[in-house]
Amino acid sequence: MVCLSFFLANNSLAQHKIMPGYIVTNQNDTIHGLIDDKDWDYSPDTILFGPDSNSVNNMYASKDIKAFGVDGKYFYISKYVKIDMSPNRTSYLKPLAINDSVKIDTVNKRIFLNVLVLGKLSLYYFNDSNEKEH
Repeated sequence: MVCLSFFLANNSLAQHKIMPGYIVTNQNDTIHGLIDDKDWDYSPDTILFGPDSNSVNNMYASKDIKAFGVDGKYFYISKYVKIDMSPNRTSYLKPLAINDSVKIDTVNKRIFLNVLVLGKLSLYYFNDSNEKEH
């Protein structure tokens, strides 16, 4: 019984909030509706969106839309960027010999970037699933 109540309590904490928001399609159309706001600890790979609370089940990835926003809370834009994949924890770093050169491991990927400042010089934030901030 204790195990079951722990599971139910844990499960209820993982619930998400359905919040007003919008998506911007790849054709630059803005569609208002509701987004499953998961209070993301890292930048999401996908979002769930729908026109009403009974149909927030349309999944969109960064390749599917240009941007999305949760009203008054977040604004994410989809961009094709180069991401540094090198380790960020010292325990994963390997010692270099004197003649070794440093190699930066990067990948090109389309992702959702959190927009902090949008303007002539925009500022974006990306926190990957390994909790590495970019």
